[in-house]
Amino acid sequence: MAWNPNACVSYSWDAAGQAAGLSLARAGNRLHVRAVARESGPEPLPAKLGKLARALNPAGTLVAVAGGHLPGLFCTEFNLPVRRLAPADLTLALEQELPLHLPCPLADVAWTWRVVEDHGKAGPCRIRVAALPRADWERLLEGLAAAGLTLDAVLLPWMAIDPLLAGKDVALPAADPEATLLAPGTDGCRQLKPAADPKAVPTPERLAPPGGKVELPPDFPADGALLTALLLGAATLDGACLADHAGLLPLPATLQPRRYRGWKLATASFGVLAALLALLLAGRWWLDGRARIAALAAERTAAGNHLKQLQLERTRHAALDDLLERASAVAAGDPDLLPVLAFLAQRLPDEMWLASFTSADNRSDVDLRARGESDDALMEQLANSPLFTIDTVNKRRNPDGTTQLSLKLKRTTPELALDRLEPLVP
Repeated sequence: MAWNPNACVSYSWDAAGQAAGLSLARAGNRLHVRAVARESGPEPLPAKLGKLARALNPAGTLVAVAGGHLPGLFCTEFNLPVRRLAPADLTLALEQELPLHLPCPLADVAWTWRVVEDHGKAGPCRIRVAALPRADWERLLEGLAAAGLTLDAVLLPWMAIDPLLAGKDVALPAADPEATLLAPGTDGCRQLKPAADPKAVPTPERLAPPGGKVELPPDFPADGALLTALLLGAATLDGACLADHAGLLPLPATLQPRRYRGWKLATASFGVLAALLALLLAGRWWLDGRARIAALAAERTAAGNHLKQLQLERTRHAALDDLLERASAVAAGDPDLLPVLAFLAQRLPDEMWLASFTSADNRSDVDLRARGESDDALMEQLANSPLFTIDTVNKRRNPDGTTQLSLKLKRTTPELALDRLEPLVP
């Protein structure tokens, strides 16, 4: 319920079954009665209330309250000797206190409460409680449901008189023709007098907000159920008597209003749409993440392959560096070896390199390595070399995929000069 509305409708009925209702609006400190409806005759009370609702609140969008004559209604007021509690805790405290004030067991009644006056930490709370037999309450709910009403609250009239009629005796003959709720006594609490005082019946002007007024339509019948309906509407727009909404009598779902169903449906639809979009976005993020992981895996594979290539090149360069170092050392004592190395350098293909060699007494042991299989044309060139003859050839496949040729050479022309060889091709 909107606890501080600017407009409402209120319905009431008297002991004779006559029903009345009005539509009320508040602007500042002025109350304006916008529409009035009354129903009398032999029809059942639910039928009359249904007609009032169709006349005053056909769309069901206004805040609606109802209350009227209820036989067996009991009202009491007392000071609860505790400071103001949370609504749930206050309800539990009242369940312990009420058996001292009610004329019947608590389980047999439906009851409502409100804090009329709160002294905070300085003193007790002034509590008003209204109760009626549970069977009467269930019959009332059945009648309201049969009328087709939707209500924000069933507001018992005695619970609505403060603060609008604070400090005054109040009689509501239409709601309770045999009682007057007296002004607070020495203990600060009202007492229920078992007789209706005509002088205590409030006028519409007394229901205006402080410093304001009530704007009534011409010939407004300020008595009976219509006066009670005006009291309920004014109390609803004032908001004070509904502030303790936890103390109101609970209504079944069939009586509760269903306002703004289109907006609620649109909100729910947008919520579902937002959830779907969030799911799609999460899926997009997952796919993007998966693609990035795949790209990273591909890059890692490529980097690994490149690293292996670099390691292979490093091994090859290390072998070449070692070969050059050893060639420098050997050439100092055996200068005729250089033409043999130059001959090999001229004829080895790009995919083959000299891995190692040894030389002594015009004999050389040479290890050649190649990627893949060795070239038979190369072997033919080596066999026709004027510098050496091939004594033996051993060929094998290494675990790293290279082919190794181990040659034992015998130099035949140690006196051959380097300038008889073809120039080296860079």
